[in-house]
Amino acid sequence: MASDRSLVNKAIDDIMAFIKDKRLVVNDKLPREKDLAIALGIGRSTLREAVKILSFADILTVKQGSGTFINATEFKTAFTTSQLVLARTMIEETAAIKCAQMQLTNDELFTLKEILFTRNKLLAKGKFLEYVNMDLEFHRTIVSLTKNPFLIKWFNSIIEDIRAYLGQQVLRTTDFTDNTELHNEIFKAIVDGDVENVKKIILEKAEIN
Repeated sequence: MASDRSLVNKAIDDIMAFIKDKRLVVNDKLPREKDLAIALGIGRSTLREAVKILSFADILTVKQGSGTFINATEFKTAFTTSQLVLARTMIEETAAIKCAQMQLTNDELFTLKEILFTRNKLLAKGKFLEYVNMDLEFHRTIVSLTKNPFLIKWFNSIIEDIRAYLGQQVLRTTDFTDNTELHNEIFKAIVDGDVENVKKIILEKAEIN
């Protein structure tokens, strides 16, 4: 049996193929949910989750009471991916190192562990929109735990750009890299106070992104 995640991946590909095959363009309207689900041969709940992701990535726009419209056919930003990844890596590496150096309380570690567990569970279930938000919450929490107002301010200033970038990443259904194990290792390194391993893992994560 296909996993929830693989079903949503396929639904995303099917929607994009439908748009291409029908030669739909920006501002064109997709068929009703029921009709599109039948046309694609997928369940409505799976279709709904796929539409959420495509909306999150600014490919589709859902207008309550009007329908779902094509918003764009490609992802555009005012910066390059490498620029965003570099900025994110600099902030997250500094924050994770600081947390590894600090003696975080059991409550702080428990909170971080719960967020990580939820993140991993959402990804496995194919709940991509919720997964992206929880992934960001994991890193935001690490930054917040440093109690450094400048790191917090800098991370918050790019968080929406990261969110949009991650939305695009999960659209890469054929080569999307699941770096869950790296996140687990980041958490363990913080718990162990292993600064050198934190540096190594963060840089490895940046190379994957």
